[in-house]
Amino acid sequence: MNHFDENIIELYYLNAKEVSECRNEIEAHLKICPSCSELFKEVSNYYKSVDGLLKESSEEQALVLSEAINLPEVSRRESIVKKISKVIPFPIVRFIVYHPAISSLSFAAIIIGFVLMFNQKIFFRDPNLSYAIAKEGYLVSFDKNNNELWRKYIDNEFDEEVVKKSGGANQFITVIDVNGDSKNDIIVHFPVHSRAEIRNIIICYNNDGSERWRYKFSRQISSDVENFTDSFSINYFIAGDFDKNGKVEIIATVRHTPYYPSAVVKLDAESGNQVSEYWHPGHIGQLKAKDFNQDGIDEIFLFDMENNGLNLAPLCILDPRNINGCAPSKKGYLLKNIPSGNEMYYIVFPRTDLAEFSERKRNFAQELEFTSDGFLRVVVKEVIERLNYGLHYYFDRKMNCIKVGDDDVHSEFHKKLEKEGKLTKKLDEKYYEDLRKSILYWDGEKIVNYPTMNRKYKPILAER
Repeated sequence: MNHFDENIIELYYLNAKEVSECRNEIEAHLKICPSCSELFKEVSNYYKSVDGLLKESSEEQALVLSEAINLPEVSRRESIVKKISKVIPFPIVRFIVYHPAISSLSFAAIIIGFVLMFNQKIFFRDPNLSYAIAKEGYLVSFDKNNNELWRKYIDNEFDEEVVKKSGGANQFITVIDVNGDSKNDIIVHFPVHSRAEIRNIIICYNNDGSERWRYKFSRQISSDVENFTDSFSINYFIAGDFDKNGKVEIIATVRHTPYYPSAVVKLDAESGNQVSEYWHPGHIGQLKAKDFNQDGIDEIFLFDMENNGLNLAPLCILDPRNINGCAPSKKGYLLKNIPSGNEMYYIVFPRTDLAEFSERKRNFAQELEFTSDGFLRVVVKEVIERLNYGLHYYFDRKMNCIKVGDDDVHSEFHKKLEKEGKLTKKLDEKYYEDLRKSILYWDGEKIVNYPTMNRKYKPILAER
């Protein structure tokens, strides 16, 4: 049995003159052919849905929409069909040709109706930006329907590929309403390996693309044995109302190039003014915000860190209302003219028996996760032959370590070294318990081997 293609069946439904000579043949075929009959049903439903859409649109609404997209005034169907045939699917054009219409305004309504059905984002452009990307030197903003709103030239090194290599767009571009006007703004900074002139800068752009403020980090700082050059990079930042006072803050990590020290700075997101800063005698890699102790304030967790004086992996927890001072260390790494820090907790993790094989001078707490059952999991790793072998430390809400475990990668590697006679300790309960008991805490004056908050920590009441 020969079948009719979709175009013929559409023309048959539209009662087009092109198929007038074979209408009886088509009609008879549809009665005996299930597949063509089903296709005719689909075509029929398609055009019925369009008719319904047009009935819901008044001529007044069509006029408003046509003016909004500057449709030309035309009196003939052929003119409007010619103009839209390049951007509207052919079935839509065919409908316009064969569907009865009484005025150009009716055709405007038809076009608008079809475009609303097939490409709604053209008309539903949201003036409030939703996200932004770095592309070929430009900051490009989009609304929630993926329509481009505007683009702003930033710098040749501000590019998607460069950003990806440096940790991803989420680390360098943040969209947030900085002043409570219900319009999103954009905060950006540059990868740490960018040119020195730009890598220590944070910029905020308004919803319309105009520059709101520009912050530049510049310091002259010294330790008790060394003077550091004014060469810093913004490493990472987060934005939010961390202290729950109704205002958005920016908390950023800054590192000296090439090594240390590092700092954490708090900025007012509306003005770009710095509020406070906290210094650390070593690298700070990442930070997260979470109300872990459930007091209504988001604590700031610093991890992926190194303390050059202690040569051990630390975890630091700060109150966002009180970010100041300097972390504990040893002589040779103490920063001049900076008082002792006001950390909530400063915790130091022991090295394991894998340390003697490690390629690094220090271990490091690379991962931090808030588990679904209410605990904090910190993964502390040693690097051997460029591979990371980590132990998992679990803390309750008062930062007591409740258990230590590992994963298959660490366990298999440790057991392999045991069989080779390179390690004497066994992975048993005592092994993990000894590590748990070896965790150290800063009490504000000295490092102790029992859980404690920094005794010098004094919370500052947030403005409500």
